[in-house]
Amino acid sequence: MYLMQVRNADDALLSKDFLRAQDELDACPVNERGMEWHIQNERIKATIPLQLAGAERPWFSRDGDRLISIGKMGTTEQRLARIWDLSTGQVVADMEHDSNLAILAVSDDEQFVAGGGIDGSLVVWSTQTRRKLWPARKIHQQRFDGLAFSPDGKWIATANWDRTVKVISTSNGEERFTLPPFEHRLRKIAFSPDGRWIAVGGFWADDGTAWIIDVEKQKVSTRFPGEDQQIPTFAPRGLQLATATRAGRIVVWDWDGKELTEAASWEADESESDELYSLEYSSDGTRLVSGGYSVRLWDVATRTELASLKVGGRVFWLSVNPKGDRIGFFTTGGIRLWNYGQQVEADVVHKMEGAVVATRFSASGRQIAAMAGESWASSLDESRDQQG
Repeated sequence: MYLMQVRNADDALLSKDFLRAQDELDACPVNERGMEWHIQNERIKATIPLQLAGAERPWFSRDGDRLISIGKMGTTEQRLARIWDLSTGQVVADMEHDSNLAILAVSDDEQFVAGGGIDGSLVVWSTQTRRKLWPARKIHQQRFDGLAFSPDGKWIATANWDRTVKVISTSNGEERFTLPPFEHRLRKIAFSPDGRWIAVGGFWADDGTAWIIDVEKQKVSTRFPGEDQQIPTFAPRGLQLATATRAGRIVVWDWDGKELTEAASWEADESESDELYSLEYSSDGTRLVSGGYSVRLWDVATRTELASLKVGGRVFWLSVNPKGDRIGFFTTGGIRLWNYGQQVEADVVHKMEGAVVATRFSASGRQIAAMAGESWASSLDESRDQQG
């Protein structure tokens, strides 16, 4: 059974399915794990260095060394906003809400964390004192699914399953305005970099669309064309937005304050068609990261895929490390970190004729003996041996 699990992990690595490979290795009994297990495990850790027992949208700190998330779903930890040290994978601070949390947002200056509860309540903590700015308030009738700070941190925009949008004061929790119910449940909400506009998108299961809201006039300015433009996100500079469809099409839009103009669009590779549930820009605006049943990194200018990671479950929330070397995403089992710049390729050391029925690593881990049919052959990765 052990050798079968190791072989399954190796097959998964060859197809770059790192999460399945990790699951296969984790299933191996601890007392049977040999050299081959440790070599494969190190290859996986180079790409997926951490798995955290967190939930929903993960937020990287500006220095990329910490991550903020909700605690483990379905436990008492779901009431917590947790701050993780990514060098150790340990929790360094907790902030508690009165009910289970559904979504978090962090202000641009990292002074505040807002938490939306599954009961529609809202709370804001100071990251300095780890205390609430004001008692939790019931803002919506149903669970939160969208939460965003204005660029100056003074306001919080909320989107909810009750189909309303609200803008709330960060300092005291007072309501600035509410927009009447939209056509669909709402899931994603985002401020423009200048704070003048809010983009809000419908819930993915409702085939809803997205809208742009004029903050000063407190009304909807325009509706995105089509019936399936969802999860809108603003680029970090200027007035460019991106939306995605569940069918895997990404659209980039230019917004001039009056009209939306489609600037570019592309679809996932037809051989790996992907429903999309999450979309975020990198901090410099040159890349987009999409989440479906895979996490994919795109170059905005060329509309090409730079890297991809098979996940096997829906990725509803993700975040890009400001350093530009990691992506954090939430899926079944918690939050995973992907070092997309260090994705390990599988090397062919030696090719044998016929089916390989057995393999053995040497004690050093640099030499492999393999049997094809009734013949044994020894293979050595000389370049690594010389380097070592």
